[in-house]
Amino acid sequence: SSDLEVSTKTIDDWALENQIFKIDFLWLDMQGMELQVLKASPQILQTVAVIHTEVHYMENYKGVPLVSQLKEWLFGQGFQIFLETQENINYGNITFIRSKISI
Repeated sequence: SSDLEVSTKTIDDWALENQIFKIDFLWLDMQGMELQVLKASPQILQTVAVIHTEVHYMENYKGVPLVSQLKEWLFGQGFQIFLETQENINYGNITFIRSKISI
């Protein structure tokens, strides 16, 4: 086993560097890091209309937030579920939309 150092940046930092001021549709699939990534980017998250994300129903990776935690946090940020699909007992996908968006 060896350690590998990887350089990362928040979506907020990426957006600022690239002069992105609004995100209509955000697609996340980060093997359980989705909630952490969203929490690390509060500025640009305020502009996002739709989030499609992988969710975990079981702790497939150590410390991975489960679907209930992600839902609760996104509900608190003004999102609601548009579509939820459970691929198997371990994971699925949810599309969230901002509550103020009409469909």
